[in-house]
Amino acid sequence: MMLLTYISIFIGFVFLIGSVIGVFRFKDGYQKMQAVTIATSMSLFWFALGTLLYSLDIVIIVKSILIYLFMLITSAVSSNMLVNASLDSGIPMIGEVNLFPKGGEKR
Repeated sequence: MMLLTYISIFIGFVFLIGSVIGVFRFKDGYQKMQAVTIATSMSLFWFALGTLLYSLDIVIIVKSILIYLFMLITSAVSSNMLVNASLDSGIPMIGEVNLFPKGGEKR
């Protein structure tokens, strides 16, 4: 069981490092926000799974699940709000982004 815990936490660190690499690699703030949001959600899942496997106490298991669900919801909502505020304030995207591939308006 401890081996699964260590593997789970290691996978979480791999996703977290991927998030950091995404911040430095991507040029656009919008791309950076996407990399951070997705990788952080995945790393938090693996950290929570490692905590669940490590602890057999039901209180810690319930707390880990609640923390994961709270962070999953608030991370997506906050990044969506930041992107919408950035678009509304006129911060440009680098390159052309076609949100409607079969015609329609381009942003």
